[in-house]
Amino acid sequence: MSLKRLRLAAMFLPVPALILLDLVRQRVRTESLPAWAGYLLWVTAISLLFIVFSALLFRRLELLAQTNVTIRDENKETLAFLQNLIDNSADAIIVVGLDGRVQIWNRGAEAIYGFSREEAIGAIVPMVPADRRHEVQEVIEQVLQDGSVRNYETQRCRRDGQLVNVVVTVSPVRDSNGQIVAFLGISKDITREKQMERQLKHLAVLKERERIGMDLHDSVIQSIYALALQLEDCGNQVESAPVAVRLRLDQAIETLHSVICDIRSYIFNLGPGFRIDGDLIDGLKDLLRSFEVNSLLGGKLHTDGDFSGLEQDRITHLLQLTREALTNVQRHARAATVTITALQDRGLVRLMIQDDGIGFNPGLVMDPHQLGLRNMTTRAVAAGGELRVESTPGHGTTVLVTVPLKSGKTTEAKEAAG
Repeated sequence: MSLKRLRLAAMFLPVPALILLDLVRQRVRTESLPAWAGYLLWVTAISLLFIVFSALLFRRLELLAQTNVTIRDENKETLAFLQNLIDNSADAIIVVGLDGRVQIWNRGAEAIYGFSREEAIGAIVPMVPADRRHEVQEVIEQVLQDGSVRNYETQRCRRDGQLVNVVVTVSPVRDSNGQIVAFLGISKDITREKQMERQLKHLAVLKERERIGMDLHDSVIQSIYALALQLEDCGNQVESAPVAVRLRLDQAIETLHSVICDIRSYIFNLGPGFRIDGDLIDGLKDLLRSFEVNSLLGGKLHTDGDFSGLEQDRITHLLQLTREALTNVQRHARAATVTITALQDRGLVRLMIQDDGIGFNPGLVMDPHQLGLRNMTTRAVAAGGELRVESTPGHGTTVLVTVPLKSGKTTEAKEAAG
């Protein structure tokens, strides 16, 4: 009932009350007052009663009316806020009716898909490509079954025909009776994220290629070069020492088979055959033994400390770095003896490869872009440490690398190397 009708009812309520009062007056006679005086008294009392009642009723009705106005204004403000929130969202917020036609199309949808609000309202999902129309029905069926569809990645079509990658969340819109009357879809443009993902994959491929190239250089190429030196030496001794040459050739064949195994392991993405799951000291012993056989030079190994906590990746980097250093000694140093020293003290591992060869002037010879030096430096950094090369003409060369025994001590390793 409206406020106006309530006021009219309150004004006319005294009429039936007065009729009832007159009936009472006729039955109850007052001897002390004339009839007209008693009637006037009753009328006055009832009138005052209803005036007070009407005033209270009107006041209550006015308060209710003011409350309704306040609630209506608050609802308008809330609706305006929600509408502003929807319109200014960077994501596409779209409401589609049961007939598939767009009912709400915010500015985010305009920005992502290129269709204006006037073009989209009333249209049948204009951003869905023709070859993906079946997805709409599939999504609706899943919403009806599961209650919603969240983070569904797909492609949608802009007004200019360009495809855009989006992630979509769809939920049902229900009326006061709980019946589904529409579907709410929120789409986020993830085209840039997809581009970054492709770039990261490309960088990962390049990094893997670089790693494989470095491993090939440190293992396969170094082994082939050592094999070539060994065969060249056999050619020089084939007449003077045929028995020794025969032994060297057998060793060369064994080395060649090892190289073939390394190459096969790369083909099957298993890494080089040298990358074993052993400890550092055993690996250094194998390297030194192989170096002595291939170069006919003397080798010594000194160790001190517990290396059992050294991580396998760091072991691999250190062994490959040592292999590179020994190859450089065999190629260039003209040394008679190589000494490898491995020390572990207070969580830091120090590895030194020293030769007594001709040495060189680091300032004149060392090129940071030279593949061998670059590989050794990369290995040291990958192991969390640093590399330092010291040499003096006529007094040999020392390669020193310092790495942490465990993760978290990189800074100390660098300070120790410096």
